[in-house]
Amino acid sequence: MKCDKIHALKIFKIQQIRPKASILTSPQLSPCAMVHLPTMPLAWQEGEGALTISILRFLSFLRTLSVTLNNMISNILLFKYQPVGSNLETFRGFLQYLLNQIKGISQFAEKHVFYAAEDIPVFHLFAFKKLSDFKFFYWRKTILNHPELQNLKFKGDCHDEGLLDLAEKSSLTYSEIESTEVWTEETIASTLKQIKFYHEAGLFEKREDAFEIIEDLRNLILKLQKQCDLGLKIRPGGSVSSTPFVVM
Repeated sequence: MKCDKIHALKIFKIQQIRPKASILTSPQLSPCAMVHLPTMPLAWQEGEGALTISILRFLSFLRTLSVTLNNMISNILLFKYQPVGSNLETFRGFLQYLLNQIKGISQFAEKHVFYAAEDIPVFHLFAFKKLSDFKFFYWRKTILNHPELQNLKFKGDCHDEGLLDLAEKSSLTYSEIESTEVWTEETIASTLKQIKFYHEAGLFEKREDAFEIIEDLRNLILKLQKQCDLGLKIRPGGSVSSTPFVVM
């Protein structure tokens, strides 16, 4: 049956794809079956004749054969996106989604993560409690505008144990996955700018909090340097893993 399905796909070939594209969804599709594809019909050629079908009918055809677009078109990548809203539960949901994604990657026998680091990769942050607290607070208050934080200043004991637990599990799982990270000057500078902004704006409850966060950042950089020297990842607890690690 599998060979018949593959043969059924091979007799179709793309003749023309119009350039206009948009995201299509269907109530019958699972959440992960959201794809970036042309809205106009595709022209397909079967044998010597031609067949024109819509995108939704084409996706229905693939479901019937129990195959995905990845199986058929090697240069298409399907992905999911987890939006984060202006409340704590959506932020918690994002961290759970992140943990689920990294756990899913870890299940593959052969795996390698490539990370373009515009900011410090979250998996490194999560190993440092004070720095994690600050980044969580900064994201929720300044980026996501969570209303319950708008009149509050950062203080050292404002962490949420549930968030930190999800973060620590993600960090531990990531430490067992081979990865290559691409860093720039801004990767670390962005966090320094956030700390400086909060300090100048008087958004730290205590001045000492800023110094403790910087100390965590310093220790993160030292740990990163050690990992680069070893070419291996270091787990959140400090033990060295056998997982290859490269920073570019």
